[in-house]
Amino acid sequence: MLKDANKAILVCGAINLEKFKGYWILDCSAATENILIAAHAKGLGACWLGVYPREERIAGMKKLLNIPDHVMPLSLISLGFPAEQKTREDRYNVERIHHNKW
Repeated sequence: MLKDANKAILVCGAINLEKFKGYWILDCSAATENILIAAHAKGLGACWLGVYPREERIAGMKKLLNIPDHVMPLSLISLGFPAEQKTREDRYNVERIHHNKW
């Protein structure tokens, strides 16, 4: 899907700027999800492609884009107009819902 995408966004965290260790992952994940929601609202197709924690993907992105050591890529988002419309898969499972206790 990435090679046929019109655009891509690489979401990265600046490790040297994080206030609390490890929270860059949460921040970048939230940013990634917000981009996906915004793309959908605009009628675009988008897909979250994982980079972190796969070392070979991290190294590849850093090399390709000349990313400094203190910046860590978390996700790559492919963006474009969908080539097809897929049916939704129902993943709802009542056994995974818990109320007030596990």
